[in-house]
Parts: sequence; C-alpha cells; structure tokens
Amino acid sequence: MNAAERRNEIISILVVRHHIKTKELASELDVSINTIKNDIQALSFAYPIYTKPGVAGGVFMGRHYN
Repeated sequence: MNAAERRNEIISILVVRHHIKTKELASELDVSINTIKNDIQALSFAYPIYTKPGVAGGVFMGRHYN
C-alpha cells in the first residue's frame, strides 16, 4: 500500500469510526506510528482531522471545539 492508498484508508476509517488511536491505525495498516503521524499531518491540511493526546485521545474527524 502506498502513501496515497494508506491516507485514503485512514479517511475511510475515520468517516466510519470518527475516532481511533494512533497505535490502532498503525497496527491495522501495518506501518509505524511515525508514519501515521506524518499521514495525519498531511491529511489535516485538506480534512477536518485533529489529534488529542492522553488516555481519551487519538485521531478524530470532525470539528474541533476547545
């Protein structure tokens, strides 16, 4: 799976689940956590994706409210 395919899969996962842990994405897509972080950073320019650290954190799709 190349970067474009992987990023499309990340979007597909987030559309359905709305939230997932970075570690879970890395495991499902068989890549490193750093690769997922780079993908999320690249995707966040075009999609409403944000991350939140901590136990209840992860990768989210949707609007971010403080």
